[in-house]
Amino acid sequence: MLVGIADVFMVSFAGAHAVSGVSLVNMPVTLLIYIFTAVGSGGAVIISQYIGRNDKANADHSAGQLLMISVIITLIISVITIFLNRYIFHALFPKVDNQVMEAGTSYLSVIALSFVPLGIYNSGAAICRSINRTDVILKVSVIANIINLAGNYAGIFIFKAGVAGIAWPSFIARSYSALAMTLFCLSRKNFVSYSLKNILQVDSKIIRQILTVAIPGAVENGAYQLTKTILTTIIATFGTIQIAANGIYQSICNLASVTVTVMSFAYITVIGQCMGAGDINEADYYFRKLTKITIIASIVSNVITICLTPLAMNYYPLSSEIKSLAAKLVFIHCSFSTLTWPLANGLPNGLRAAGDVKFEMMTSIFSTLFVRLVLSYVFGIILGIGIVGVTWAAVCDWLIKGSAFYLRYRQGQWKLMRLIN
Repeated sequence: MLVGIADVFMVSFAGAHAVSGVSLVNMPVTLLIYIFTAVGSGGAVIISQYIGRNDKANADHSAGQLLMISVIITLIISVITIFLNRYIFHALFPKVDNQVMEAGTSYLSVIALSFVPLGIYNSGAAICRSINRTDVILKVSVIANIINLAGNYAGIFIFKAGVAGIAWPSFIARSYSALAMTLFCLSRKNFVSYSLKNILQVDSKIIRQILTVAIPGAVENGAYQLTKTILTTIIATFGTIQIAANGIYQSICNLASVTVTVMSFAYITVIGQCMGAGDINEADYYFRKLTKITIIASIVSNVITICLTPLAMNYYPLSSEIKSLAAKLVFIHCSFSTLTWPLANGLPNGLRAAGDVKFEMMTSIFSTLFVRLVLSYVFGIILGIGIVGVTWAAVCDWLIKGSAFYLRYRQGQWKLMRLIN
């Protein structure tokens, strides 16, 4: 998340057109990143369940298959994006001016190179979470962010490279992350590790198990991010001021939401291991415990974000109108996501880890399309509220999803699900 924030902040020194181009591109790029993450999460669920069963052989085999699938998927998407980046940008944002389009396509053509490293990193990170070695992820992330921040500073202020000055450091940082994570996962000292045999051998059973979780997650996240991308095309008609404010607001609130994101991974590991071991009562206990922790963490992170946002706005070299609007959007987002976001985005990962993937997918897609997208159009276009209306539509979406997932958990159908035989 900090990589994205650093990119938006640093490129803001290159002007409003540059930050608008990058923020627009970050929408479809985030869509792809969520798809990559869904594949990693699918692998993490299966690996965690095999760990719960104490089946090291199948856990190792699942890890190798996960890496293979991730590389193939990200390589295909990367090649398509590199060669068609201008057509993709024009199709998504046909009404932006030429300066914004040039900035966006320049950033996209470079950042697409980092898709394969991201896929490799996500596979390794999924394994680390499954074996409770999240300290490795932390260390790798800290170094990667130092590389990215230093590269961004050099690219913007020393080499005056504009959007390319932030894109190449992101690629280098993510490549480092992929290499470091892979080297760790090759160690035979770990309970789960890579081997060349498991990576190259195609096992349809393991792949099917991973994709059983990954595909609904990818479809769900894909629909969510695709909707956000469509919304971005609507936002693009609101003018440069609202586009820039939206880019800043999104980057800040992504960081505010990171506590729920990391707790979502905890759901996958803990509930997955409990279900793999066949201990339903323990899984139910940790469902409740993790949900309480996630809500508390969400409240703390959002309150801190609200308090620090006015201070952060002072460091953006943009107009007061842009900064004021961005701060208003952050306040709305953080005020209403404190309770709804944990239930809408944390709790469903526990359902996914238990194998209850179809209900989660259908609920998310329905709410995203028929609540968030429709209300965004009504509030933003018909009522003329603009980007503020789009933000209120998001609040309604979280409320619907959170309520549905909580009721699903209480009904207990997830207790009957089985992913591994």
